Amino acid sequence: MKIYIIIVTFNAEKWINSCFSSLRSSSIPVHTIVIDNGSEDNTVPTLEKEYSEVEIIKPKENLGFGKANNIGLKKALDENADYVFLLNQDAWIEYDTIGKLIEVHEKNQEYGILSPIHLNGKGDDLDQGFKSYLFKSEKLYFDLLKKKSKKELYEVPFVNAAAWLMPRATLKTIGGFDPLFYHYGEDFNYCQRVLFHNFKIGIYLNSFAFHDRENRKNNKINLYSKQYFKNIKRDLQQKYGDINNYFDFNRILKSIRIEYFKKSIRALLLFKYKRCVSYYLENKLIKNTFHEIKKSRELNIAKNNNYIN
Repeated sequence: MKIYIIIVTFNAEKWINSCFSSLRSSSIPVHTIVIDNGSEDNTVPTLEKEYSEVEIIKPKENLGFGKANNIGLKKALDENADYVFLLNQDAWIEYDTIGKLIEVHEKNQEYGILSPIHLNGKGDDLDQGFKSYLFKSEKLYFDLLKKKSKKELYEVPFVNAAAWLMPRATLKTIGGFDPLFYHYGEDFNYCQRVLFHNFKIGIYLNSFAFHDRENRKNNKINLYSKQYFKNIKRDLQQKYGDINNYFDFNRILKSIRIEYFKKSIRALLLFKYKRCVSYYLENKLIKNTFHEIKKSRELNIAKNNNYIN
């Protein structure tokens, strides 16, 4: 059985030992591929020196999370991997995490994604992001809260991509991440596509990953900054890219643009010129984003190994 680990790195030096030593200690043999998005610290030199078994791919530019992962997914598919395990650079696993997930999948092959429980970096609580997603599965959250879980595998509508096990069948049917998403939101979109193509998504309660989210740098997003507009775009892509739902794009776009026009007029009358310009730019952004989303939906509906051909 061929198990490929795919990790996208960018300035990951502080987590290298925790992450890669855990993979080296895995109870089941794995082949690890790193796609480095142009790290400016010692990520690559450290990996080359301390973890020579790791295959490192260096794109010429920072591709973001989804596109970089697609390089590894394509390579795994081309080299006949049976399973792929996506792991964040700031995450690590227990020695039997992957082995347990594979054992569970062999008995439940209707699942397109399996995830372990995501603990925080200290291992003394659930990862905050993971905890918030559990609300989407009321049964799982209630059972965990009351410590009355009667089963080990729970079906959920979404789990973040910090630690995903995917069988070959998922890659052949769903393909890779939609390049419409640069960073953040791509895992929501992927889960939507997995569900559309009649696979299930599951969390296995008896396996664990650690996600050191609390040691990331969280930059404050300023109003009307580049990141502010990127977030608007990502939220639209995430919501209206969901191929499990029908949207009347012409009606929705018309309604949104009318509302933004009204906002712009009100801002102008109140001499809030910066806000007026922002509303104009948001209106234009929404129009262009909807055009991109409609094209993306057409691709994501098809079973044609999207984005990693």
